[in-house]
Amino acid sequence: MTGKVSGTSFGFLSAADGEETSLTGRDRPVFNVVRVLKDIGGNSRFGVAYTDRVERRDFNRVAEADGRWVFRGINSLAFHGAVSRTRDSSGTITGPLWYLNFTRNGRRFGLNATFQAVSDQFRAASGFIFQGDMAQVSVGPSFTLYGRQGAFVERFNGSISATYTWQYSRFTAAAPSRDRQYWFNAAWAIRGGYNLSATGFVESFGFDERLYRDYRVEVPTAAGKDTVAFGVKPRIPVRAVMIRVKTPEVGGFAFDGFAAYGRDPNYLEWSKSEIVFAKLGLTYRPSERLRFETGVPVLIHYRRTDGSRVDGAVIPRLKVEYQVSRAVFLRFVGEYRSSYQNDLRDDARSDHPILIRDPADGVFKRSLALGHESNTLRVDWLFSFKPTPGTVFFAGYGSSLVEEEAFRFRGLARTQDGFFTKLSYLFRL
Repeated sequence: MTGKVSGTSFGFLSAADGEETSLTGRDRPVFNVVRVLKDIGGNSRFGVAYTDRVERRDFNRVAEADGRWVFRGINSLAFHGAVSRTRDSSGTITGPLWYLNFTRNGRRFGLNATFQAVSDQFRAASGFIFQGDMAQVSVGPSFTLYGRQGAFVERFNGSISATYTWQYSRFTAAAPSRDRQYWFNAAWAIRGGYNLSATGFVESFGFDERLYRDYRVEVPTAAGKDTVAFGVKPRIPVRAVMIRVKTPEVGGFAFDGFAAYGRDPNYLEWSKSEIVFAKLGLTYRPSERLRFETGVPVLIHYRRTDGSRVDGAVIPRLKVEYQVSRAVFLRFVGEYRSSYQNDLRDDARSDHPILIRDPADGVFKRSLALGHESNTLRVDWLFSFKPTPGTVFFAGYGSSLVEEEAFRFRGLARTQDGFFTKLSYLFRL
């Protein structure tokens, strides 16, 4: 149930999960969601919410409050805070979550500051948390200068941001931050609609043991081979630079792309690497009805020890749209995804092979850390007919294909096909 009274929105939902039809109504999980939102002034608001999931004696309950306050036109303060309480067979736990953001969008001076955290004890069985067990503080001032009318550089913007990240338990223990990131950005708006920016990255990442719980190292012994712990690894410093260029539409063509190069963590082996990261995008509009859009993202990591490629991905994409008439629209999307991973090893240390735990049987296996390659092609077609607002017919087809060698386009094998249609008609009484 939802409604709105005098600027206050409210909603209530209660449902039993009926997927398990063999269960009685009493045994099915029951969800309750309550939400109340109040507008305050023109741009500010305040809200509260409550959710729970109950299954027999087990439950998960979350209470939340959030709001956004806009003052003096250019300043805003957004926040939300929540607490959860969860009971299951292992016991009862309680954990908080909070988020606080201040933004100033001044003509010359700006500021963005955020403080957020999610406890390792916080659970949201009726929702979704992107990353738990984390605390993060970031602050980023910026300033803008304007050129005179008709100047070659119409606007310059400079900004600096600093971000510090902790594991939640280490944050509450006042331990030093695990990750430290400093970004320095300069952007120029050039006469005619051209944009150029440069960003420098100075970062340092600490080792997170939780990500490598399923890692082991295979070492030779007099009796053959043995398996030892992956161990705690040192911090990895990062230095990188990125350049981005964006152009206006000239003769039907427009370009938007960036390229980055520098040092980056090799997360697959937790060692230092060189990174090449780029995306080149080109749009061509020969007429008002026809539009071509292409993009080629490239991401490659090279080991600093011997220059070998650790992993990489190249994903070219083409989208073509054609407005046949006011009511008829056609679209084609083709995407090729080529990804690669090398055999994993204890790089820059022992160089012995890495083993990964198989979740099926709990055994550490070398086969799960061996190199592999994937080359897939995906094509999608769409026909749209919309004679009047509210009345529409969609028909589409999609196909996925694979091949052994990248960009050969020979011996493509179809792995999946799909057709879909949708018909919607608006009745006017």
